[in-house]
Amino acid sequence: MFFILFILYQGSMSVISEHELSTWLASLILIDAVILTIILFLIDRQRREEKLLKLIVSIEKEQKVAAISPLLGKNRHDLRASLSDIIGLSELIIASPLDQEQRKHILDIQQSGRKGLEKINHIFSYKNENAAPLQNQEPFTLSILISECAQYYGYRANELNKEVIVDIAERTPEYWKGNHEQIRQLFMHMLEFYLAETNFNEVRINVSEFSKKSFTIVFSITVDDSPSAITKKINSKLTTAKLIAEKLGGTLSIVEANKTLLITTTILAAPTENQSRHHLDLEMLKNRRIIIIDDSETSCNVIESYLQRWDVLTFKAHNFIDALAIIHHQNNIGQAIDLALIDYVMPNINGIEVSQRLRADTEVPDSLSIIIMSNTASGISPIDTKNSGIKQVLDKPVLAHTLRLVLLEEFYFLKSLQAFKPTEDHS
Repeated sequence: MFFILFILYQGSMSVISEHELSTWLASLILIDAVILTIILFLIDRQRREEKLLKLIVSIEKEQKVAAISPLLGKNRHDLRASLSDIIGLSELIIASPLDQEQRKHILDIQQSGRKGLEKINHIFSYKNENAAPLQNQEPFTLSILISECAQYYGYRANELNKEVIVDIAERTPEYWKGNHEQIRQLFMHMLEFYLAETNFNEVRINVSEFSKKSFTIVFSITVDDSPSAITKKINSKLTTAKLIAEKLGGTLSIVEANKTLLITTTILAAPTENQSRHHLDLEMLKNRRIIIIDDSETSCNVIESYLQRWDVLTFKAHNFIDALAIIHHQNNIGQAIDLALIDYVMPNINGIEVSQRLRADTEVPDSLSIIIMSNTASGISPIDTKNSGIKQVLDKPVLAHTLRLVLLEEFYFLKSLQAFKPTEDHS
């Protein structure tokens, strides 16, 4: 550009002729065009190289997945099922009379199981990093979920001279529907992060903002140093928590205040329509007949123990043939099974197929309610479940308070339907 201006100046001063000026300008423009072409070529080449490198990395990932997928596919159900059983058994033991040390050890076992389950879930979602937000919706009690997390991490906080405080506004709905297991995983990552930092003092977990589609949790952490001194470290350590929040359709943000770190996460979940306690009357479960169909003896025993606490009459079967025989027998003697809890993955058959066969069998009462339990609930087609007459799909491990809410919700619904049925006129 400078050289062109210089040539133009020379021309204006009549130092060079008009013909020479035109020749010089044409030459310079041509040279500039060549230089620009070379620059654009180099930029385009760099972009193509970057795309190629990304493609190579992607192919390498695919090759790694392809190499281990036969082994993972074969053991996928067993890996998840075993950890689900450990979590379920530990929940049963926690409900028993324990001293503080015993309770802490059982909570350690339970949390280890949850961490293992999260790792396995991460492996199986390896090829699905851009998947849609998790859609599985189960009922849960928000205060119970938070208090269970706070209890375990509260023990660890006390050992480190820290404190976990929970503050849930009174007007906050108690009962919600959402992916509570992923919400629990988010809490675990947040509290693990809090305990790992030596300059963090207390954490206050506050729930006060909510809507018909979400609720907001604020983790308020007091720190010894200025929060800005650890911002970069915080962002890197909360990467997994942010990913979980996004998978839940929500967000996670960090704000620095005066020696206070405010970590706010908004989670997509919906308060249940019925917030009254009338539908939680355990009398509705008393003497109900429920069959558990699961090839895992441990899983059957855990679910059976839950049900027997609520005075439910339980039946167990480890395959479809035995289950069908029990259902037929109970129907023939006038004591029909009210509800079937069916494991989704069993040898030679899945829960959808079991449900379809039950619905097609004339000796199975139409009033039988069906609930599926699965380690991969989010992967089951909602259309298949609806067409098969399945009322609910529960993620394993099926926790006691979740199962209780689901059963009470179902029997309350059936009771309401019964109340609206017109009485027969015998006149």
